[in-house]
Parts: sequence; C-alpha cells; structure tokens
Amino acid sequence: MRVNLDDTDWFSGELTKEGLDKLRNNFLIVRIAKDRTGQTVGSETNYTAEVDPDVYAQLNHSKWIQVIVEVHSKELINETISSIPETEFTFIREMMFSNGFVGEITAEGINILANNSNVTKILFDRVVHTTLQQSLPLINATDVWDLGYTGEGQTICVIDSGINYTHPDLGSCAYTNNISDGSCAKVIGGYDFRNDDDPIDDQGHGTHVAGIAAAQDEISPNNIEVK
Repeated sequence: MRVNLDDTDWFSGELTKEGLDKLRNNFLIVRIAKDRTGQTVGSETNYTAEVDPDVYAQLNHSKWIQVIVEVHSKELINETISSIPETEFTFIREMMFSNGFVGEITAEGINILANNSNVTKILFDRVVHTTLQQSLPLINATDVWDLGYTGEGQTICVIDSGINYTHPDLGSCAYTNNISDGSCAKVIGGYDFRNDDDPIDDQGHGTHVAGIAAAQDEISPNNIEVK
C-alpha cells in the first residue's frame, strides 16, 4: 500500500481487495471511502453493518418497525438519512448522547442502511421498563446502614431524567418554574438541560433513582417503586 499522511486524521493509499477487507476489520478505522482523485481497487459494496436479530424478527410481523441506527460520528447522520428513500424510512429524532438516530423503517430500508459504511449498528428500539422494587439490598445500602452510616444531612446530586418533586416521598412540593428558589425542602435544586428549566421527571427513571437515595418511606405505598 502507498500511504500519504498529513496533519489531519485520515490517510490515502492504494488497496487490494485483501487490504480493504483487513481495514474493514480494524476497530481503529472509522470510515473507508473512495479517493475521487485516483483509481482504487475494491469497493464498499461488501460492507455490512451489525444488525440486531430482533430487527429481522419484528419485520416478519410488521412492514414498519422502529429502530435505532448508530453511525460513526454525528456529522454522518444527515448524509446517512438522505441515503434512504422516504418511502422506506421516517425520521423520528436524533439521539442525544450517542452518534445515532431513531426512525421507522421497512425491510428494504434496513438493507440500504446495512450496506452503508457510515452505519455501525441497527438496533430494534424496544420498550424498556424500570420497575425494580428491591433496590436497596442489591446496592448493599442496608449493610452500610448497619455500620451507622445513614446519609442523614448529606446533599445528593442525581443526573438522570428528572425528579417528581411533587411525590409524597420526595417532598410533596408544588410545581414551580424554579425548583432552586428554596420552595421545596426535600428537592433543593435542579435543572432540565433538555426540555426547559423545570427538572420535573417526564420519564420516571430519575424519580426511581432519587427514591432509592432519599425517599422518606422504607417501602413506598405511593408507586415510587423503591424499597
């Protein structure tokens, strides 16, 4: 292979088919593209992204399914979406904390994405429920309590989906535009970095975690789903 390096994070060279296959299996390589200024040996037509088996299983029952598509970088999202005909894919949203996007797709759309070298994984977007009720023994909190450490008087910061500060076990505080104004004795502050300034929980997981850390009841009778 002839390689030309410069100050950027890419290199160019001439490849045989065998060399191209080896680069595809190298985890350090993000993307392989044809050099439009010269002639290359080999092509990207044999590339196949990792596809969740549940994707194919769900397509046996439904023409359209919802998937998560992971790509090498956020800069490739728009290019990847534009490669799929609108008749085969409907965009829903971009992933916030990863390089990917969510959409509804057909089997033909899956085939197109699976052969796109921008794509690393295609996952079925399954529904996940957070309903674990026996949390404290699993994190060994009860063992720490037996040693005399209860956390009383400590301030806890939870980074999650928010907190339902109106919940009876978390202060029974009133809705407010500024939870940091001192109006809630239990939840003394918070901020929503995604939707608005109000950190009220719109998913439930953050309230669940906060309940493990600081709920007032040993076993909640109020559907906070912690113990």
